[in-house]
Amino acid sequence: MSKPVILCIDDEKIILDSLKAELRNALDNNFTLEIAESGDEAIEIIHDLIDRKVEVPLVISDQIMPGMKGDTLLIKIHQLLPKTLTILLTGQAGVEAVGNALNYANLYRYVPKPWDTADLTLTVTQAIKSFYQSKMLEEQSIELQNLVSELKEVNESLEKRVDDRTEEIRKKNEEITAQKDKIDHQKEILERNNVKLIALNEEKDYLIGVVAHDLRSPLNRINGLANIIRDSYDNLTDEQIQFLDLIIQSTSRLGKMIANILDVNAIEAKEIKIN
Repeated sequence: MSKPVILCIDDEKIILDSLKAELRNALDNNFTLEIAESGDEAIEIIHDLIDRKVEVPLVISDQIMPGMKGDTLLIKIHQLLPKTLTILLTGQAGVEAVGNALNYANLYRYVPKPWDTADLTLTVTQAIKSFYQSKMLEEQSIELQNLVSELKEVNESLEKRVDDRTEEIRKKNEEITAQKDKIDHQKEILERNNVKLIALNEEKDYLIGVVAHDLRSPLNRINGLANIIRDSYDNLTDEQIQFLDLIIQSTSRLGKMIANILDVNAIEAKEIKIN
């Protein structure tokens, strides 16, 4: 990876050599110093650096040069490299030139000629430090924005999951409520039917008791009368005796059947115990 470049522009070669020597002594070996003797040459160098993706933290330019002036050059460089800081270096710069550089060329500082070496090197090192601080802040800002975006996505995803889960729970509750209502309705129907069954069973028990009582008394009388006739009369024919025996047997069977019905009814009503 290429080292970052500090570009110096001045139409006087001796000044460029002096500037380059002073900056080489002040800066560590992490930077490359490039020089240009005109604005056009500087623009060509900038385009080449951009094509090679070489970082340019700082450009130092003289103001008074043949052809393109320093402030105009720095404005053009700023349009190509908006984050690069600039220093205008001259003893003849007017207020307008400095203003232009300040407003349109990201001017870090104006340094008059002849410059003080210590002041110039301090200005350059501070400008480079400012460039990398701004770069770091921008990277941190981008990272923070990315984190915010990720958190937003996570939050939206979590909200959607909560909404989906809430909707699922709501539907389940509706299903449970519907099932409960259905069970309660069926329970009401069963309770009503049970009341009807109890009433019908009580009515059945009553009718069985009445019918059995009403049948048992006549049957007993018929059975008793048939026995009296059979035992009291000697002149009965065989056919009459068989008929009386049939009556006695039939009424006895009916009596037993009625007794069994009454016993079963009593068992259902839990009125008697079975041993």
